[in-house]
Amino acid sequence: MNEIRICLKKYFSFGGKASLKEFWIWCFSVLGVSLLMACIMAVMAAVFGNRTPSCLFYEVACRVLLTLFACFQLAVLCPSLAVSSRRLRDAGVCPWWLAVPLALCIASAFVLMDAGLAGMSAMQPSVPVVWQVVIYAVTALVGFVFICLFCKPSKK
Repeated sequence: MNEIRICLKKYFSFGGKASLKEFWIWCFSVLGVSLLMACIMAVMAAVFGNRTPSCLFYEVACRVLLTLFACFQLAVLCPSLAVSSRRLRDAGVCPWWLAVPLALCIASAFVLMDAGLAGMSAMQPSVPVVWQVVIYAVTALVGFVFICLFCKPSKK
């Protein structure tokens, strides 16, 4: 828990170094909270999603949970980038390389939103499925490479 407190104290601190333990505890705690919120939304969708007429409780709860999820993700974005930057510096890698996976994640999010919005209407997605697969695959590959970079031992 001390590592999470350190990351929150260094909310905007991109300088310095971060240990492997600090980085991974932060990442797994953010992932755990995100998965918990996603599971709650999935259970609610399974229980209330197919009711006709739609349940007012379900609609309100979904909006509240989605808002909380979005606020949480925005709240942890800066400390996640900061601890990632410090970890890369500790591993001897230039932190500006974080721009590559960040740009790919943003592109993947736009492609995912485009596909989701097209699925909710009669429109076709503006990004062809082949390009969607390529963007997701490149994002996953770059993410894997960066995980390997984060795991490099500290430079003394």
